[in-house]
Amino acid sequence: TVSVTDLSNIPSDVFPAFDKLCQISYQFCIDLKLVISDTDLVDSLRNSVFNGSVYELLFSESVDAFFATPVKLYMFTHKTVQEALAALHIAKQSPTEQKKMWKEHFGRPEMVEVWKFYCGFTKLAKIDLLPLINCTGSRRKKDREALPPLVMLSLFEADNEEQTNELIEKAIPTDLTFVSSSSYETSVLDYTLRHHSSIESLHLKAKGRTLIQIEQVLPTILSSKVLKRLILELLGKSDLGMFEK
Repeated sequence: TVSVTDLSNIPSDVFPAFDKLCQISYQFCIDLKLVISDTDLVDSLRNSVFNGSVYELLFSESVDAFFATPVKLYMFTHKTVQEALAALHIAKQSPTEQKKMWKEHFGRPEMVEVWKFYCGFTKLAKIDLLPLINCTGSRRKKDREALPPLVMLSLFEADNEEQTNELIEKAIPTDLTFVSSSSYETSVLDYTLRHHSSIESLHLKAKGRTLIQIEQVLPTILSSKVLKRLILELLGKSDLGMFEK
């Protein structure tokens, strides 16, 4: 597991532009930009380009198909690299600044993956999740409806038993509806059910071939002493059934 401490100890004499790379990753996640122009690149990054890349994370390419003269553009190896570096930039700020950043960006679609990396890096050790939940809960209805799944994946990624035990029953309803489209999301659900002792009703909506992965969470569902109703629904089809325990 990679921690913030590990990444914070990257020697500045060997990677002098690493902090700037994290900073620009954060800014461009906010601005919804995937491509960085040469004019957007700060000198410390431009001077760190070696063999067409910055630390083999940010690559340069000369584009001339649509321009009279070639234009140099920079792109990350993958969007997840940009998001991970953005999360690291936030995690390296003071606790006060981290709270300020997330008060503005928590729950925003463009920052969800950044948030997941942040939770994994920091274990949510420097930030209280409950005020963020309450703040987001005051937004539009669509944002409020997205809160339980976001809290679930937050606690799953952080894997912080203290935070989980304190928050999970406050933030996750006892009548839970959850959409799963991957084995990752099924794992998030399994983690939630193992830590939430009061869920009485579960409406599980499955996308694609996720029903095959439901076996992963069935032992947890069947061992629950309080779960009374389970609805399995394949999206785009009729309900598979309602099961009473």
